[in-house]
Amino acid sequence: MRSNFAFYFFNSPYEDPVLYVEQLNSRDNLVFDLGDVSKVPNSLLMRIKWVFISHAHIDHFCGFVKFLRTILKIVGKEVYVFGPEGIADNVEGVLKSFTWNLIDNYNIKFYVKEIGSRIKTYFFSSSEKFSKELISESDFTDLILDEESFLVKTSIMDHKIPVLGFRLEEKNRYAVDKERLLAFELKPGKWLTDVKKKLIKDEIDDYIKVDNKVFKIRELVESKILFLKKAPSHAYITDIGFTKDNFIKACSLSKDVKNLFIETHFTHKEIDMARKTYHLTAYQAGIIAGASRAERVRIFHFSQRYIKNKIGEKELYYELNKARSLFGYNF
Repeated sequence: MRSNFAFYFFNSPYEDPVLYVEQLNSRDNLVFDLGDVSKVPNSLLMRIKWVFISHAHIDHFCGFVKFLRTILKIVGKEVYVFGPEGIADNVEGVLKSFTWNLIDNYNIKFYVKEIGSRIKTYFFSSSEKFSKELISESDFTDLILDEESFLVKTSIMDHKIPVLGFRLEEKNRYAVDKERLLAFELKPGKWLTDVKKKLIKDEIDDYIKVDNKVFKIRELVESKILFLKKAPSHAYITDIGFTKDNFIKACSLSKDVKNLFIETHFTHKEIDMARKTYHLTAYQAGIIAGASRAERVRIFHFSQRYIKNKIGEKELYYELNKARSLFGYNF
C-alpha cells in the first residue's frame, strides 16, 4: 500500500541528522532529530507538530533554537517533544536562555515526554514564561504516540547514554475494490472518503446516502466493496553500539519495515573506532537491515572525516548491501 508519508533529509549524510517527515493528508508533520535545520524551509519548520529526539548530543538537538524562533509567534501552536530521560531539562535549558518579558500576546505550548523506566510528561507554556510543570507520570510503554492514522513506538538503546530508536506505523486503511463497486452499480466519489473516515472512527453501523440510495457502512464492508489493507511501517535508528541488546532491539523496531533510516558512521575497517564510540559500521547496519527484513534502507550520519578521505555513499552502501546479501537480498 502507498505510504501517507514522504521522507526528506535536507542535510548531506556527513551533516547533522534531521529526518523531516511530511504527512501527505495533513499539514501536521513530524521530525526525527533536530540537528542543524538551517536548510529546512521555515514554512516546513512551522508545520512540525511532533519532534522525536534520539538523544541530546549537540548534532541531534542544536536545531531546537532555530525551530523555536521560527514557530514562536504562531498563535495556538502546540508542539509535542519525545526524548530520553533528561530531555525536559534540555528543553528547559534552551527556554531559560532567553528573557520572556514581552510575550504576553504569544500563545505557544510544549508538551515534553521523557521516555525512561517511567514516562514523564512536562508542560511549558508561553503564558507562564515557559516554566516547567510535571503534568503526568506512568510506567514505560513502547507506544508513545497514537494518532488517528498512525502511531509511534520506541525502544531505549545504548550509546553510552540512553538513546531512543523509533518506529512509525501507519494504521491499516480501507481500499476500494473497483470491480465490486461496478457490480453494485455504484460510482466513485467523495462518499467513499466519507465512508473511510467513518470506518477509521469505528462508525461501522452508521448510514450513508449514495445516488439516492441509503447503505449501512457495514453492508459495504461485508459486500467487500471496501476491504482493509495493510499499511507500511518505517524505522529510524541512530547512534547505537553494535551490542547484543541493541541488535535485538533494533531488529524488533525495524522488523518488516518499508523504510529503514539507519546510521552508518564508519566503514567496517574502523570497527574498533565504532566499538569505542558506540556507533555502527555500514556492515553492522546491513546486518540489522537484513535480519529485520527491511524493504528499503537509507543511510546517514557518516563520519565527517570521510569528506577529507573521500569515502562516500557508494562505499558505505556497498558494505551495507554486502551484509544484507547474507539474508538473501540480491544487489
